[in-house]
Amino acid sequence: GSRKGRGCHFLCRKDGDRSFGAPSITVRATRSHHGWRPRAPSNDPRGNCVLDWAVRSTFKPRDVEEPVDYWVNRPIASLLVARLARSPISPNQVTALSGICGIISGLLIASSPLDRKWQVPLGGALLFVSILLDCADGQLARLRGQSSMVGRALDGYVDVIPTACVFLGLAAFMYRAGYGFWQINALGWAAGYSMKWHVHSYDHAKNIYLRNVLPEDKHSKPLPTIEEIAIERDRYVREGDWFGALILRGFMHFTKAQRGGWQDDRIGLGLPATQSDRER
Repeated sequence: GSRKGRGCHFLCRKDGDRSFGAPSITVRATRSHHGWRPRAPSNDPRGNCVLDWAVRSTFKPRDVEEPVDYWVNRPIASLLVARLARSPISPNQVTALSGICGIISGLLIASSPLDRKWQVPLGGALLFVSILLDCADGQLARLRGQSSMVGRALDGYVDVIPTACVFLGLAAFMYRAGYGFWQINALGWAAGYSMKWHVHSYDHAKNIYLRNVLPEDKHSKPLPTIEEIAIERDRYVREGDWFGALILRGFMHFTKAQRGGWQDDRIGLGLPATQSDRER
């Protein structure tokens, strides 16, 4: 049968699947304890519209999604994803655009005249656009069924660009505004190490959680082993895609660093995956 949801239609099939149609894309979703999750898209001759609800299903599980992302960033990014779904723009192109917005944001902040400080909030607004695009690239990839290890690694690399540019832009602006060397460094390094902790511990702990709650055939998606990354890298080498192979080579080194070092003594954080009840 059919039901109306938020001004659109979706179909509830007898086999428990739901299909969300568009002129060129259908998002099929399967129910799990995280809610309805999309599967790979396919052509849909019915020509129905893409549901906002289907795009919302591309959110990460609420268990591991940060509140600001879940309630603010992703709903806004979903408006963009619904329009990008029919376009030829790829998720990796959205990732690149996010990085470009971050660079411009840092330049606006760094070059802001001290007597006309409107450029600083403008740079902040552009940083927010960069964050929305960073949300949108993964959502678009999941909506189209185009998620890949290279895309995930590329997204992580590009995430560094807006942060670095805004940090440097703020440091330059504060220096020109008369702040002292120690003030700038105290704020900058404190914020920098906070983000380092987020990347190396909190984000990894989220992936371990997903590794333990997802079905066994999906374990490698949130927490791939070093061997799985190496196999994927070798596949790109055989296909002659040296850019993808280079991205995965860097991803492999980052993953080793993320799971090693000072985290070795902490249950789960220094291991490639959790296997026992004690680790869980």
